[in-house]
Amino acid sequence: MTIANPFAWGLLLLAIPIVLFFFLKIRFRKEFVTTTIFWQQVFDERRSRRLYRRFRHLLSLFLALLFLTFLIAALLDPVFSVTGSSRCVIIIDNSASMNALHPSSNATRLDSVKRQAQQRLDTLAAGQQVAILTATIPPKIVSGFTDHSGTLRQKLAEVAATDSPADMAAALRLAEQLLAGRQDAPVYVYTDTEPIDNVAITRFQPRRLPEHATDYEIFVEVINFGTETVHTHLEIDCDGSLVDVLPLSLEPNKTVTKIVRGTSEGGLFQATLASSDLLPADNVAVAFLSKRFVQRIFLYGMENYFLHHVLQAQPQTEVTLARTIPNPLPPDSVLVCHQTVPQTLPPGNIIVIDPQNDSDLFRVGERLERPVATDVDTDNPLVRFAQFSGMVFVGAKQIVPQKNGVKMLVATADDFPLYMQFTSDNQRTLVLSADLNQGDFALRTAFPILVSQALTSFRNSADLQKAYSTAEPVTLSLQTEKPLVILRSPSGREEVFPCQSGAVSLGRLSECGLWTVLEPESGRELTRIACNLFNATESHLRGEGATAISPEKLAATPRFVRPIWFVLTLLALFLTVAEWFLYQRRWIE
Repeated sequence: MTIANPFAWGLLLLAIPIVLFFFLKIRFRKEFVTTTIFWQQVFDERRSRRLYRRFRHLLSLFLALLFLTFLIAALLDPVFSVTGSSRCVIIIDNSASMNALHPSSNATRLDSVKRQAQQRLDTLAAGQQVAILTATIPPKIVSGFTDHSGTLRQKLAEVAATDSPADMAAALRLAEQLLAGRQDAPVYVYTDTEPIDNVAITRFQPRRLPEHATDYEIFVEVINFGTETVHTHLEIDCDGSLVDVLPLSLEPNKTVTKIVRGTSEGGLFQATLASSDLLPADNVAVAFLSKRFVQRIFLYGMENYFLHHVLQAQPQTEVTLARTIPNPLPPDSVLVCHQTVPQTLPPGNIIVIDPQNDSDLFRVGERLERPVATDVDTDNPLVRFAQFSGMVFVGAKQIVPQKNGVKMLVATADDFPLYMQFTSDNQRTLVLSADLNQGDFALRTAFPILVSQALTSFRNSADLQKAYSTAEPVTLSLQTEKPLVILRSPSGREEVFPCQSGAVSLGRLSECGLWTVLEPESGRELTRIACNLFNATESHLRGEGATAISPEKLAATPRFVRPIWFVLTLLALFLTVAEWFLYQRRWIE
């Protein structure tokens, strides 16, 4: 045992005046009385009880000295010395499920485990070094090893609630690395698995329908993690205006999915579950529906009357005759190259029709003798609704791919490609080998269907603004040349991230709500991100979804632990009450 405050030993000198006062005799006053008959009886009784009175006197002295002893012992602040390992690790679970309120109080689960961890810090042995970790994805080191109790208490108080999922296994691995393989070093894990019923929105995503640019559909998934059937409703609004109300009857541990369709110009959609459960974070979900946009088409190369008018006939498009190719291509625009193809195709969405020269993707060979389509990939949506089988692609040439990632959509019996698709990380290219100036290919219904399906496939990426979960890493492509961008959280916290050619990796978002990406100097808003919990494990508050932890990795945590000085102070207070009671009963003097 170690004494934290040795200066308190000096208070033992207070025992001297206490003993002196107890043995100090009181001098009686002299008073004249008329007779001593009555006083003689009192004197005889006091003489017979002299031994008992001496005992009462000594008991009072003993209680006073014992009170002083407990008080000085508390001020000495004794702590147990380290008998085992000199290091330990405390893991705090501050994941999304820890934001749930306790049924009997307004405190959250996180508040409860932080109080328990504080009690553990109060009982640490002198010189024992402690590290504090959090168990979110990824686990974080809140405090490195230190034996300074003030620093540990401050770092523990700074552990904030998050909406991130937990990864207890990763936190335990990090604790083992910090302990450097010490088998006797304890690891204290503070989490809460008290079963609580909960209803959660686990999916919410709107998107535009490819066949109708103004229409949309919303996919919603709701799960009841409770033990009883719940009757409730789900409200969906767009920019504050009510869109639909869905009545729900949720059976225990069952998933309910709904599809909502409508027409909208786009905006912020929000789903609100009418539930009074103890975890509000999964009762609300937000997502963006992209604004209805006009698809820009750059027509480059030799002019063709049929091609130009087919492109102009497509809904929600804007056709521009390009003398030069924009570099870079605007996001979600389409470059259509007719006959003339640049040596190096730029990143983006590209349609090549009747190429007459080589490029970095393919090499152009001789004319095909019988360019009859026989092999058609009818499962591919790019050719699903057009009849190509048996069609003659007049003027088609041999196209030899020069890169990987090619898929044959239409080919001849000799496996010569007539229509193919190239796909890479930053480029999607369709190549059609057919001369629009010869034959009747441009006059057939298959040609406008082919163009429409190609433009629709390119349009899908712009029509979907993904609603992320707190477990997903976020990577964006922004329209900015700045080397840095600012990420602002729903609570107003800001963080700076590097940005290279508009590409930025933001990692996982730790709060549910709307995040904003800004330029650092002008403050111009680049984009907004919708982030939700969308995690069945975190929403499942009945404990079955918790990560299993092997008992041998954990040290036992008592339910009630207090420092020694606290117990000694309680004993001193108890003696004070006991002495008052004995004095009132006249058992002591």
